[in-house]
Amino acid sequence: SRCFSIKQPCPLRPSILWKLHDPWSSASTMALASELIATVQGPLSEESSGQPYGEVIRDYEPLADTRWRFGTPNYARVNKLYFQHRSKIHPEGSLECIVNKLVKNWEVESHHIADPKQWKTMDITKFQAMLNGGTPANAQLMADIGPYNMLIGETADYSAAAMTFDEANKIFGST
Repeated sequence: SRCFSIKQPCPLRPSILWKLHDPWSSASTMALASELIATVQGPLSEESSGQPYGEVIRDYEPLADTRWRFGTPNYARVNKLYFQHRSKIHPEGSLECIVNKLVKNWEVESHHIADPKQWKTMDITKFQAMLNGGTPANAQLMADIGPYNMLIGETADYSAAAMTFDEANKIFGST
């Protein structure tokens, strides 16, 4: 398996996440699943958008009736780390900036909104993803099993088939 950066643990080896103690995997810097309260519903905070840092990196505006899976997500910790360690600042309106926001907004939906009919970053009737040539997953399947299970699949260190969405989220949301 390949890692995307020497600062990030390899996403295909979850056991590494439990062993590393660097700023990129420390529980003190990530938005923890255990801190979310399902009854707290509403828009993302200014901290979650990046506004306190003078740059909006996540501009997700949920539909009025959006139901957050675990409560309104909080990206304050991960944004702090992002702004401290990023190596590129993309000009506003550039393709890189647009893609950066799109990926962050997609993450909001795919992890935190259970009903794909409430997703706005993609056309869910056309969405299809597959891992290493495997069976294609549509938006509803990804919403049901979760993005971690869909993207990691079966490895020597992880079995997506043995994990529910909530179990996978607890593992990766507590590291």
